[in-house]
Amino acid sequence: MSLLIILFALELPRETPGAITVFILLQGVLYGFGLWWVMYLYVWYLLALLAWLLRRMDYAFFLGGAQRAVRPVLRRAVRGGVSVCQNARLCP
Repeated sequence: MSLLIILFALELPRETPGAITVFILLQGVLYGFGLWWVMYLYVWYLLALLAWLLRRMDYAFFLGGAQRAVRPVLRRAVRGGVSVCQNARLCP
């Protein structure tokens, strides 16, 4: 779920709060409203805010130089346009 929230925050920033709210309410309805649920009220929004604030970073500690190759694929995945052949040189 964390990855989805980060991708939503980067690619669909206006829809992110609504998506998080629906997720939190569904979690409460399906699994009960307990102490763990109260934590969800701020943790997921905080994650989305941090992802949105750090969206302009040109580097990542865990990806190094590969981020430029990975980010367009993630964008296409969020928008629903991922195919097996991303590069014309790789396609037969």
